[in-house]
Amino acid sequence: MNELKVERLEINDGNSVQVIEIDSEKPFAIILSVNAGELTFYDINGNIVEFRRCYH
Repeated sequence: MNELKVERLEINDGNSVQVIEIDSEKPFAIILSVNAGELTFYDINGNIVEFRRCYH
């Protein structure tokens, strides 16, 4: 679920920042390579949302 109302993900790979818009009203999942870069999630108020990485 998207209880924290995440609406944006920024991926910084050290050279550029990719922005992915997320529908804050819907659940979502993100699958990225381990070396995708630094991830920052933002809620609908622009606050940084803490997250947990899962490696399998």
